[in-house]
Amino acid sequence: MTAKEYLKQIQNLHTKIENKRERLERIDCILTSPAVGEIKQDKVQTSIKLDKQERLIVDKADLEEELQRLMYEEAALIIKIGKQIDGMEKTAYSRLLHLRYEEFMSLQTVADIMGYEYNTIRNMHGRALQLFEKKYLL
Repeated sequence: MTAKEYLKQIQNLHTKIENKRERLERIDCILTSPAVGEIKQDKVQTSIKLDKQERLIVDKADLEEELQRLMYEEAALIIKIGKQIDGMEKTAYSRLLHLRYEEFMSLQTVADIMGYEYNTIRNMHGRALQLFEKKYLL
């Protein structure tokens, strides 16, 4: 695994978490929709509708459990990788890696924040990744 792939784990987990949150919101909307709560007079339709609604509630609970697990995993990864980034000898590299991989900023935004030209940050980024990989991944 390269340093870039390793550091991108936080963003990848964060994306999964956001996707699951959005799914849960949609499921909540479906479950609270008046159409879902309606019970028809026809007993066959009622039992099928309740079975589907119960299944949806169970699936929602599973999704919430998975979301919670991913959030703990993300927190642990942020702590671990954050300590490693903070352990970089050059503070400029540490700041660059933090902004890029913990705050999910583009290199252009990092350049603006740090007061460097884009090409300078791009070169620094490459060197920072090499040093990070040498220090923590080899």
